[in-house]
Amino acid sequence: MSKTCRFLTVVFIVMGATPLFASAPSFQPDTVMDGLSLNGWHTFGQADWHAAQGEIVGTPGQAGKGGWLVLDQTLPRRRQMTNGV
Repeated sequence: MSKTCRFLTVVFIVMGATPLFASAPSFQPDTVMDGLSLNGWHTFGQADWHAAQGEIVGTPGQAGKGGWLVLDQTLPRRRQMTNGV
């Protein structure tokens, strides 16, 4: 077996085994939208907001005026990492 074939074999074995050692996703959402309503949210401005087919839809108000859709609750502050510390 040539060196190239051995090298490629090792590369494919390592690539195939990598998912076995990878950690599971650790993302935990702070809040979840149910997709049916905007319970837990409130608006600022003149835009019209509603939930449709699992999505949040915003439509500008009169004369193209916009607005904000925000959560009713404040989210906990998280410590920001600076320079890996």
